[in-house]
Amino acid sequence: MHSQMEHRKTVISFSNYVAGFGSTVDDSGLIFSQSDGARNEVYEAAVADGSLRRLTLPPNATWPAVSSNGDKLAYSASSDHINIWRKDLVQPELPPVKLISSTPEQNQPQYSPDGKHLAFNSNRSGRWNLWIADADGKNLVPVSRLETYDRPR
Repeated sequence: MHSQMEHRKTVISFSNYVAGFGSTVDDSGLIFSQSDGARNEVYEAAVADGSLRRLTLPPNATWPAVSSNGDKLAYSASSDHINIWRKDLVQPELPPVKLISSTPEQNQPQYSPDGKHLAFNSNRSGRWNLWIADADGKNLVPVSRLETYDRPR
């Protein structure tokens, strides 16, 4: 009798730190960010053969999240500020759109199952808390109130 584990195969091996991942809507691919310590890049790996395609995103894109219907990709990108961006996966030639920006940081975006909202971490209120916004980045609302944790300096 064969177990399910015996039928699984390695799709891709990672040599660097992986920060966030999601699957394509048809489960044919895995979208992930990988860091070599100096920079982050987002890739799509084909499940069938493990081939990689680097997505054209701004430098230091990380923490990708794919919407449930597979047409949008949210991710964090850092420069002087860490903002949340959106990439159209149906029309990849379109440039990324800055979705949520602030002088403080925000990261680790996640789409709601219905794709109508986006949850993310931010220190925009002074402390790191969970926030929710509409999928277009509007109507930001804090949903946690952590008073004891502050980012180490």
